[in-house]
Order: sequence, then structure tokens, then C-alpha cells
Amino acid sequence: MALLQALLCLSLITVTAGPVPAQPADWPNTVTGALVDERGLPVADVEVVLRSYPSDYEVGRHLLGAANALPEAVDRTVSGSDGSYSLSAPRAGPYRIEIWPPAPEDQPAETSPLVHGALTPLKGFQVAEPIEVPDRHHVAVRVLDADDQPVEGALVIADPDPWRSPGYTGALRQRRNEARDGRRSRLLAQQIYPTFHRQVSRTGTDGIAHFLMPTAEANVAVHAKGFSLGEARTQSGRAVFHLERSAGIRLRVRGPEGRPEPEVLVRAASQPGSRRAPLTVTDETGETVVGPVGGSEPIWALERADHAFAEVPVPASPAADTGENEVDVRLEAPLRIPGRVVDTTSGLSIQGAAVWVRGSPGVGDSSGPTGTFDLSGQPSRQRMHLVVAATHYRSATTEVAVSGAGRLEEVRIGLEPSVPIHGLVTDSSAAPVAGAKIWATPRGGDLIPGYPIDPSPTTSAADGTFRVEETAYGYTYRLTAHAPGYAYTLVDLPPFESGRAIEPVQLVLQRGRRVVGTVVDDQGGVVAAAHVALLWPLDESEFRSSFDAPATATTTDGNGAFAFPATAPGRYEMRITHSEYAESPPSDIEVTAGGSDLDLGEFSLAAGQRIHGIVTGTDGQPVAGAAIRARARYQTGNSAERESTTDADGRFRLVGLSSDFADLAVRAAGYPLLVRPGVRANSEAPVRIELVPGASLHGRIIDNGGNAVAGGRVRLRIERDYRAGGDPRLWEPE
Repeated sequence: MALLQALLCLSLITVTAGPVPAQPADWPNTVTGALVDERGLPVADVEVVLRSYPSDYEVGRHLLGAANALPEAVDRTVSGSDGSYSLSAPRAGPYRIEIWPPAPEDQPAETSPLVHGALTPLKGFQVAEPIEVPDRHHVAVRVLDADDQPVEGALVIADPDPWRSPGYTGALRQRRNEARDGRRSRLLAQQIYPTFHRQVSRTGTDGIAHFLMPTAEANVAVHAKGFSLGEARTQSGRAVFHLERSAGIRLRVRGPEGRPEPEVLVRAASQPGSRRAPLTVTDETGETVVGPVGGSEPIWALERADHAFAEVPVPASPAADTGENEVDVRLEAPLRIPGRVVDTTSGLSIQGAAVWVRGSPGVGDSSGPTGTFDLSGQPSRQRMHLVVAATHYRSATTEVAVSGAGRLEEVRIGLEPSVPIHGLVTDSSAAPVAGAKIWATPRGGDLIPGYPIDPSPTTSAADGTFRVEETAYGYTYRLTAHAPGYAYTLVDLPPFESGRAIEPVQLVLQRGRRVVGTVVDDQGGVVAAAHVALLWPLDESEFRSSFDAPATATTTDGNGAFAFPATAPGRYEMRITHSEYAESPPSDIEVTAGGSDLDLGEFSLAAGQRIHGIVTGTDGQPVAGAAIRARARYQTGNSAERESTTDADGRFRLVGLSSDFADLAVRAAGYPLLVRPGVRANSEAPVRIELVPGASLHGRIIDNGGNAVAGGRVRLRIERDYRAGGDPRLWEPE
């Protein structure tokens, strides 16, 4: 009843025409955010550029010094004193944010690689998490010949190591820790992970190229006329190359039509399909000279502006005095994908929709006045997935079957109109709340085609306004809002009808009440590190899935105590779990309004059942390092898994099982997966598991022309009849 009253109270202020800003007639595609340094302080006076996502060809030409190689910027600004920026685009689509910190006066600007992040797509109004602008480190690369003489004019290509950057790994590390602890975060919204361009520089008369890099560790390649290609990694910001002289290999490149092809980009690659450092482009006669490339199976990857493509094995390097080798290359025609984007409700064409290849945002096109597009990509013998985004429509992904023909039949893609949920987040005093996270989740167990099961939240702007994209007409949604220091707040919205004006939504966040309690075992001892979660209660038409994030969650301290600092009034489902204790049924908790702490008292966890055993091979020798996974049988609801690893004697121990019987899965290197169903718990005798070595399968992959296919991925799946026993959720036998 308390929850119903709270929801009714919130519903009264859900639709309002007061201080809530109305939806603009044509909401811009805008991203706002802030730049910070590695200490979290604002970074001012830094140029921030918004650009249509460039293709690999355009990036390579830019690195080699071609003027205007990248798509023209659609917007640019300079970060303010608080690090803030705001950028807008004329239409939805894949874009890239570029951050250009000014280089010191004694360093040329091109020696400092830009920081960039992907917006795939930028659509509607987005508030991004802060982007970290990393500190820069001086990196020097010296290039010498075999006689220790400096090589002047060598092209040095440096790739910063992103894993050395706190900004790049911080969010990933947080996600990994949460997964390890059985928790999920709903606060990493619209994160723009900062990555770094590789950068190029030329060596001077002293044979040294200088860089300002976000990390002191970088992967470096050197290409110089008359020498073989060199590759190395910097150590403490330094690297020295000794290049071997070589006459080089002359590439004669012709297009699919047979004509000499200028402006073809040549990259070095270690295996087919990989994209490595750009080396050079062909001249007006379609020719260029490239130094030999090392590696086990070195190849060159060649690409034209329209994505005509070829991969060529690198021939053996000639001696310096025998002259150049010559290799003739003919590019394959690019794959042409014509199509049309239409409105699913009216059948009318949609102009200005962005269409691109998933995983390659720089390969795409935009639909014209009749909704048509003509996408050009690299030749492919596989299926391709196209992503389509347009303002006022829900984004869509479609699969295209690619045949051997160079041009496919027209692809028809339908987009469904979207309902933009928008409004204002305030506190109880009507002051706007910036940085609040808002989720829109379908209600009543509805599964909306194309809608993510676990949607990322949107973020409220500095004035408290927010906008949720990709929602559909005809469905009911629950809005969940949260900000640091406030309780989670939810509002259920009625279905939106097409053709009716969408009124703004006002979300009022409350400070909530502090809720405390204690977790003990069945002997009365305290239980530390137990995970305690309050979840929203379910409707009768709904179900609880692994994607349901708690309204709030915490962990017990060394005294078994837990505390939720800000909890809104209402009814909740409380779940307490611990890896060493059996799962207990959820408890229904009612949080009443009030200013003092609400003490829920003690909650008890049972020790649970135990299984111990030993894993051996057919020779009776113990198998160390085998992974054991168990799931309790004959228990309603989701049963938590328990895991263990065998020691040097092949022994393992599993605790905290919630049933007298469990299914075990055993996986060890060199053995196929073994599932042992219905193992009895609490047996004094150890469970003995004997692993039998598996068979091996080897073969060769060729294309329809009989040519070897390198780099192909091969997977083997064992068809298992789970009706004979065993839990299919334990491990996929692959």
C-alpha cells in the first residue's frame, strides 16, 4: 500500500506543463560533457571536434600527411573553464569526438596524437560521462642503419598502448570487479572510452623522431626508402632501430577496371584481415616502392578510397645489389550494397538516415530524398550487418547475405517511429538535478523487438533536462531515476499513442531513509562480505531475470552489518547471497517514510551443503587446475552456481549448495567437458571424477576457388542430449 501511494503521488506530477521544458520541434543531435585530467580536474581551453566517423582509408591518408583526408568537421568548440563542451550534428549517425590538446611551444602539433571517442550513433540529446585527457610523455625513437649512422627522413609510426592509460582502463576495471563480486553497475552511462590515434613523425638529421604520447609505452614501426620495415616497442619512452638495407619491392597497382590506380593506400599486415601501420600511397602511375615486411606470414593490405581492396603476400626480399622485385596487384571491385530506408507505418521514404557497417562506422552512406543509399565496402564472402539510425525513428540492424557478385539486390530497411520520452529531474525543492541516470524499461514482461534487455541509461543535463531515445509507441515503460545522495525513484508511464503530443515528465528525487541490518549464520556468528540487494517488487505479469539490477545494493562489513544510505519509501524484495552459504528465499521489506534509521534486524544464512572430491585422468594421476562448476538440483527459482579449482593433488571442495543434489561440470585443459548429473551432497566419501582424453580434429579450409583461407575461425560444438541428465546452463560444450 505504501508503494502504491508513493507511485500515485509521483504519477500526479509525472505529466506537467509547469517548469518542465517542452520538446523542441526538431531536437538537435547534441552531445555535452566535460574534459578532465588524470586527477579528475577540469581541462580548459582544449579544442573539441565532432566529425563524421572516418574510414580506415581516410585515417591512413591523414597519417601520411594528405591534406583534408578526414571528413570535414560538423562542429567544433573549446572546453570552458569547467572543462565543459557541447557539440551538435545536423543528423543522427556515427560520429567521432576528437580532443586536440595544444602542444608545447617547442614541439610541433603533429607530434601529439589526438584523443578520440566513438559515438555510434550520436542521436538526440546525450550527456556523456567525463572524458579523461591523459598526461603526455616524451617518446623518442632513433633510427640507425647497420653502420650505426642516423637515417634521416624515415617515417616513424607510433601506436600508444591504451592499456597503460588510467582513463581507458578505469571503467573496464570497475566493470570487471563488479562482475567478480556478483554486482552490476547501472551508473556507467554513455561512456566515451578515450582511445588514441597512432601518430607519425619523420626523423631529423640526427635520426630521431619525437612524440608526445599519452603513454611512455608504444608500438612503433619505421619505414624508410632503401630499408626493410622495422617494428619494436618503446621501453621507458625510448626505442632504437637498426634497419637493414634493401632495394625494396615495387608495387604496380591496377584497379578492378585494369587501369593504373593512384592514391591506393598500402598497409603492412601480419595476417589477412589485420590493419596495421599505413606505409605509403601509389603515385599517379599506380606504383610505389615498399620495404620488405617481417613476420611469419607478412602481407600487404591495399585499399582505394571506394574500398576496392587486395591483400598480397610479401615476396622474399631481394639483396641490395640485385635491384627491386616487382609485384603486380589488381584490386577487387568494392562491394556495392544499394538500399532504401522507409517508414514502417506509412511506407514513405526516409531522407537523411545514416547507414553503416556494424564494426566499421566509417563505411557507410546517408539516404537521399527518395530514401535510397548506395554503400560501398570491402569485398566480403561473409554476412554483413548494417546499422541504420535516423532522427525520430528507432535504430535498426539488418543482416545482408553477401554473395560472390560485386553488387547486391536492393536492401529494403524499415524504421519504426520512436517516442521521445523527455522531461526534467529535480529535488524536493524543485531545484534541477544534474547527472541523474534515467532508465526506461518495458513493463508487463513486454519484449520489444530491437530494444535492449538491459538498456543503458541517459543522463540529465546541467539544467536537469533529460531525453530517452529508442522507445516505442504502444508500450508501457517504467522510468527509474537515480543520482548520488538520492534514493532510486520510479514512475510508471501510460502507453504513448502515435499522433498525440508527448508531454514532458517530471521526476522528483528524494533523499530517502537510511536502512540498516545485520547478516548472521545459523549459529549466530556474523557473516562478512555478504551481498545484500533491495529489488523493486514485481508485477504478477513479470518475471525476475539475471538482467534485473537492484534498486540499491551493498555488502556487509566485518561485523556483518549493512546499510543503505538513501532508500525511498515502499515495498522491496531483499536478496542476501554469499558464495559460502546456501541461498535463502527473498524477504519482503517495507520501508516507511521517516528521518531516523530503519533497523531491519538480523537475517540468517544457512551453511548449505558441501561436496568434496578428486579429479584424475584415466591413468589415476591427479588433474590439477581443473575448473569445477556446480548447480543445485530440485530447487525452484534461480539457483546460484558454486565454483572451485582442483589443487595439485586433484582435490576440490564446493560449499554453500542449496540442495541435497547438484549437477557438476568439469573442464580441464586437454580434456572434453564432463557433466556429472545428480551428485549427492554431504557425502563423507569424496566424489571421484575420471577425465577421459578427447579426440582431436584437424583439417584445411579453402574457398570456392580452391585457395587456402588463413585466419578463419573454427568452432566445434558437441551435441548433447540433456534429457539424459545434466544442466545445460552449466557450460556450453564448445
